[in-house]
Parts: sequence; structure tokens; C-alpha cells
Amino acid sequence: MANQEAASPIRQLPLELMCTIFDHLDIYSRFVLRLQCSISNTRVLEQSDRLYRHVHLQSITSYFNVMYNIVCYPRLKQYLTFRATVYPPWNHVKMITDAFGRMKALRELYLVNTDASNSVMKAIQICSDSLQLLSLNCAVPAVIKAPYLKTLVLELFITNAEANVVLYSYRFPHLKSMKLSERESRNLFKTEHVEHALSFFAHLKELDELILTDITVNGYIFKAICGSCTNLTKLHLDELCIVNNSTMSSLSNLTKLRELKLRRIYSLTSISFLPVTLPHLDLVAIGDFEMQYETLRAFRSATRIEFLFGETIPMELILAIASQMPRIRQVELPTSRANYFQSLILLPKLEVLVINKCSFEDLPRYVQHPIDVIKKLCCPSTVNKPDDRIIAHLLDRFPNLKLLKYGNNLKHQIA
Repeated sequence: MANQEAASPIRQLPLELMCTIFDHLDIYSRFVLRLQCSISNTRVLEQSDRLYRHVHLQSITSYFNVMYNIVCYPRLKQYLTFRATVYPPWNHVKMITDAFGRMKALRELYLVNTDASNSVMKAIQICSDSLQLLSLNCAVPAVIKAPYLKTLVLELFITNAEANVVLYSYRFPHLKSMKLSERESRNLFKTEHVEHALSFFAHLKELDELILTDITVNGYIFKAICGSCTNLTKLHLDELCIVNNSTMSSLSNLTKLRELKLRRIYSLTSISFLPVTLPHLDLVAIGDFEMQYETLRAFRSATRIEFLFGETIPMELILAIASQMPRIRQVELPTSRANYFQSLILLPKLEVLVINKCSFEDLPRYVQHPIDVIKKLCCPSTVNKPDDRIIAHLLDRFPNLKLLKYGNNLKHQIA
């Protein structure tokens, strides 16, 4: 019997495939330790031999036996996903962080730090040959060695010293996606860090997605991104500071770019996109900055446009989009305003309208005259399905409407 069990074909499957199979068969393969740690939870870990693959710690419990059981063998070697929100006691936190390097099958690590000043969190070393996704909130490890990391998410309030750690020490040769948020500290790309920043981006040859939130990017860094990360298909910048328009021509290096978002651009001159060529661009999102509208022809391949600014959209901008970007099928607006809508009929191929902060019930009051080009209407902030009365009001303003989308990708077909 023992020989038959040893020869079982299922034992020949790769560990990751076996874990995936059993995740679908066994709902207890995920263990969640919540803020108020119950006696039953502690007993599960202390007494059970179950090998969990996905662990979510919403607190670091004061029960030593629980912490020990989380990081002991053989459980440790089974973890594929590990999520932790860390609180005192810090000696138990260190027990967890010291164990990261021994989680040999770990694919995804999510870490949220509740105290940015704590020395334990500053001394973390994350070394893993298996890690593919790393998400850090308010934590800047002293060392990250993850040669096969594909996705990096950093949400930080970063100091000058930590900026040097990130730019000088971190190297991710196979990184595909990077999302950085500085929480208004604005230290990452300061002048004294430019040399390290240039070297940092020079190593990101395979980067496909770059999203920088609450980070000021200067001209040198922008040129480094466009010159080194030429495989980018998605680029989001919250704030770009340049001297003149010669910097913008660097965008042409990103020939694979499909999604470009520019919220704010500060320059000594009005922004011109004249020298830019982006043949595969599908979505462009623009904020409220001074630009030469006639140069929007650089984005003529785009089929979707998003407006990232507030109260009014200048008629000159709509006219420029209609003439310079004739393929636009979808417009995304931050909210509903009366002056937004009537000018949209000028866009010859427009069919889809997305309004991020609006309800179906309120929308008709902002549309003064029927707009017959809209066939699909999306309001992500709306949770409930619209009733017949609301749909009748919408059809009065959008007579050719065929589909409503709302909430988390919910749909309602209109007969």
C-alpha cells in the first residue's frame, strides 16, 4: 500500500499545480487571522497539520505559539501568497519578516506597515528566487533581492535616506509592472538623487507598466524613462516638470505605448506634442495644463480619451480632438457637468461615454438636449441597477442607448 501511494501520479505534479488544484477543492487552504484573534483560530494553527498555501494576517497576534506555527516547517515551505498588516509586538513582527527568505515557494508578498519609524521594518531583507509580486505599504526594506520579480507596488512616505535605498540598492532585471506612490513627500526624484534614478531606470529594460502617483518627475528622469524603458505599454505620470518642449519628443521612443496619462505638466512654454509619434496608442488621458491643441495629432491613433480635470472642457479642445483625433470612440469624464455634454456630438465616431462620479438618476438633468451618438453609458460609482423610470429618462436624453454598465462591471442591456 505504501509503495502504491509513493508511485501515485499526482505526486509527480509540480508543487504549484498541486496547490492550485487543492485550492479549488479545499476552501480551508486560505487562512485569515483577523484583528481580534479568536481562541478557535489559535487552536487551528496550534493543533492542525493542515498546510495552508495562502495566509492573510490582519494583525500580529500576541500569541507566541500562533506566530511560531505560522513560520515553522513544514507550513513555511508551502506558502504561495502571504499578506500581513503589522502591529506590535515587534519581536513577533521580526519573527515573520525573518521568515520571508525561507518561504521557498512564495509567489506574492503583501506587507502593510503601521509605523514608518519602527527600526524592525527598516531592517527587513527580502531575498527570494521565487517571488513574482511584491506590494509594500509604508515599508522600505534594506535589501530586496528578487531576480524574477514581475510586479512591484510601493506606497511610501519616503525620506531622503530611503530614496537612496530604493534607487541605489534595488535592481529588478525582469520587472514588468511598477507602481510607486510617495504620499506627497516628493523626495524620490529630487536633484541629489538624479544619478541614482538614471541608473535605476536603465536596468528596467523589460518594464511594461509604470504608474507614478504623487511623484514629481523632472525632465532628466522623463528622458531616462523614455530612453531605457522602451517596452512600456502603459505610462501614468501625476506631475511632470520640464523646461521646454524638446523634452516631450522623448515620448516617441515608446513605440509600443498603448496607454498614456498626463495629469499635470509644468513648463516655461505651452506644451506641444508636435514631434511625438505613438503609432499604437489606444488611450490618452490629459489634465488641465496649457497645451497647443493643434499638436494633439500626435495621439491620432487613440480610440479613447479621458479628461482628468474639473469644471469645464474648453470648446477649443473638443474641436481640436474632433479634427486631430478622429478615431475617438470613448470619452471618460471625471464627473457630470452641464457644459460637458452638448459639445460631444462634435466627435464623429463617439459611441461610449464613461462618467466616473455620477448616478444614472442625476445624469439627465445635466444633458440639456438629446445626444444620439451615445450607445453605451458607464457609471462605475452607481451600485444599483436603474429602474424603468430612470431608464426612460436616460433614453429621452440618449435615444440610441443600448447598454448600461455600472458598479463592478455589471451590465444592463436595453431592448
